[in-house]
Amino acid sequence: MNKPKHISFLIRHLQPSGISIVVLNLINSLIEYDLFVDLVILNANDSPYLSQVSSKVRVIDLKTPISGGNLKNPFQVIKPVFQYLREEKPDFLFSNIWLYNILVIIAKILANTSTNLTIIEHDHLLLGLTKSPKSKFFSKPLLTKFLPLLVRIFYPFANKIIAVSKALARDLEEEFNFENGSVKTVYNPIINNKLRETIKESINHPWFESEQPPVVMGVGRLSKEKDFATLIRSIALVRKHHTVRLMILGEGVERKKLENLIKELGLEDSVLMPGFVINAPAYMVKASVFVLSSIREGLSNVLIEAMTCNLPIVSTNSRGGVLEVLDNGKFGEIVPVGDPETMAYAIIRVLNGNGKTFDSQWLKQFSMESVTNQYLKIVNGDK
Repeated sequence: MNKPKHISFLIRHLQPSGISIVVLNLINSLIEYDLFVDLVILNANDSPYLSQVSSKVRVIDLKTPISGGNLKNPFQVIKPVFQYLREEKPDFLFSNIWLYNILVIIAKILANTSTNLTIIEHDHLLLGLTKSPKSKFFSKPLLTKFLPLLVRIFYPFANKIIAVSKALARDLEEEFNFENGSVKTVYNPIINNKLRETIKESINHPWFESEQPPVVMGVGRLSKEKDFATLIRSIALVRKHHTVRLMILGEGVERKKLENLIKELGLEDSVLMPGFVINAPAYMVKASVFVLSSIREGLSNVLIEAMTCNLPIVSTNSRGGVLEVLDNGKFGEIVPVGDPETMAYAIIRVLNGNGKTFDSQWLKQFSMESVTNQYLKIVNGDK
């Protein structure tokens, strides 16, 4: 009997984020295919998702001292990853730690193991570094300053590079002069039985009772790139024509600024930010419109969740895979980034019954079954 292949997924943390959901879905699916699966976390802390990891998956916390996105000493990542690779020698390592993927490649080279290394890029953060103003160069940590150069040097040492959207794959190849077609696209596995079950959960909230005004929904980290400020401003404009409420699910560093904006616009009774909830789709399905206001998105998991909830969509044409998810506007209203007036008009069109419908066959490419099969092909050496 052949020994099960040993595969590992490396992630920075398992806190609320799109990457956490993607990795969680993948490991819980792949463990059912005669594989030995590790979830290796740079710093686990107190994650709300740890309880959702299959008991069959081995969880390894490297206890790397990373605060937020900051890392003063690269060897804080290189050393524990090196030790893990030397001691455990997994057959495959899928690295999902964005700016620090470069350090995983260095650790793998130093460990001198036969582990097949796949780098997975979920966002345009690397590309953002190459576009930063020169005036900010000297204020950056040393690793961040030279990361674009290091990517060009070390990424070719990875066995495979995956991007979560075609747009991101194309941008990576162009920016870092990678060979055309060298960055493969594998979409995120979002639609699974857990999502379908969550959508059916009952939610006891006064805003969702009968005879209440329609609710516009936004979901994501309260961060600059999600640009919820534009969404809030658009709701102020919508309310000149419709009685409507806005609920934003998520937590983050921009909370205070957003709260001040809500107060400034006199929307205290019409905009609610209850924070992070682990069952967001159960809330989403109760809404009348879903709005994605982001400046950039690798793919946008919440957009796929909203479509699975059969919610009419309004979305910015943000950098990344949003247009791929919505088939270039076939399945949702597309508006410019940072334009509250156009966003408001699009929301009003949807509230007036002019939302676009979806093709259920289209969503299958984001299903657990479809994406798991693509990862199994990588593990089994299929092309």
